[in-house]
Amino acid sequence: MSEKLYQQIYYKLYDQIKSGILAENDKLPTEYELMEMYGVSRVTVINALNLLKADGLITRIPKVGSFVKSSNAKAVPVQSKGKFAFLLTVPHEDVPGLCESISDEAAKCGYNVILYDTHRSVETERKYLKAMLEQKPTGVICYPVNGEFENLSAYQELYKAGIPLVTVDKRVWSTNCSIPCVTTDNRKAAYDITSLVIEKGHRRIGYCYSQLAQANARYRFKGYAGALMDHDIEYDSSLVGEMDVRLTQYRSADSVYQQYLEYLTSLPDPPTALICENDVVAMRIMRQAKNMGINVPEQLSITGFDNLYLCEMLDVKLTTVEQNFKMIGRKAVQLLLNIAEGKQVKPLTLFDANLIERDSVQNKQLTESK
Repeated sequence: MSEKLYQQIYYKLYDQIKSGILAENDKLPTEYELMEMYGVSRVTVINALNLLKADGLITRIPKVGSFVKSSNAKAVPVQSKGKFAFLLTVPHEDVPGLCESISDEAAKCGYNVILYDTHRSVETERKYLKAMLEQKPTGVICYPVNGEFENLSAYQELYKAGIPLVTVDKRVWSTNCSIPCVTTDNRKAAYDITSLVIEKGHRRIGYCYSQLAQANARYRFKGYAGALMDHDIEYDSSLVGEMDVRLTQYRSADSVYQQYLEYLTSLPDPPTALICENDVVAMRIMRQAKNMGINVPEQLSITGFDNLYLCEMLDVKLTTVEQNFKMIGRKAVQLLLNIAEGKQVKPLTLFDANLIERDSVQNKQLTESK
């Protein structure tokens, strides 16, 4: 059987490390440099680097790079017990710590992890799920594109084939099989951040989302609406906007956000705060607000969800929610191993998120008391 591309890159880097071309503590070429050198995709490079890491040859430091371990003089490739497949639909920097924690936890138990990028495509996700039936990995962890009932038949086929399967971030629903899921309590997280905004004196609070087709978007919306209800604030559908740019066809994403803000500011009683489904939506709203001369947070307070690394680099640092992807990744691997051993596991594991309070929400109680 011919070697796969990531294996070819692995052996080339392995030879350079063992021959001393790459010495102890040397930094390896960046992911993008390796992509250029070998003419491969980023996923292929990541798989090769993860294999080197699993064999104890390199150390990978997020946002810094990969380095040859100083104690690798006697290192030899570790005999793997098997491999896990990880189907990921978002860039790994958007889920900080998830890929690393899955790889680290699997390596502790003697398994390698192969990453498959589904590129936010339902069709690509289905193709990879079906491919797993032939490849027969030790287990599959999937970060679904939409979750719930999307690609349900493909998930059921894997389950019936006896391949251990766990989803992260989103659940897959089926009456015929129980597919465990590890995720954030999205409803509670959205409830908590909306409550924070309310506690700072806001009563006219809107909600901005990208696609309610995604299960987590709906859970977050329910958290927002639940917080309003529990604080005796009447829900107003006129303050809720969908920013699904796929529906605009010939319009730019910026124009969608601009039109929404123009609509909100034209209302007789416009909102003073917006709860955004995620950080990307929040950052686009903030950019358009700046272009339109709307001051954040003085005229419009904004919150996000995810705590992407850009949140701290904005002109107005974004108040948001941070998901515990490291714990989610470790738990997903542990569940896979338990399933492989025939143990019963919980269908749903929820982790609390952390509120990250920065500068994008005005405390109206303080400003009105002056």
